[in-house]
Amino acid sequence: MEKNFKKVPPPESDAKADDLPSNLGERKDKRKSPPIDNTDIEDLSSDPGERKDIMEYLSHQRDEVRRKYLTKVAFMKYPKTNKTA
Repeated sequence: MEKNFKKVPPPESDAKADDLPSNLGERKDKRKSPPIDNTDIEDLSSDPGERKDIMEYLSHQRDEVRRKYLTKVAFMKYPKTNKTA
């Protein structure tokens, strides 16, 4: 490796830790999402025609919404019929 690349000495900087801006460690996230509205998730309709599409929820809410759909009874029981042969 040393044949192909030359070693570069690290630059000598006169900058001290006090001269650096204080907000370097802070992460600024421009894509802040609105807070999760738990009332929407608690009031999910069991009828697929009435409820929102799963893709309309925020990405971090989808898993929770899927779990709520699965825990609710989302189907109608099939009526029993009397078969006489």
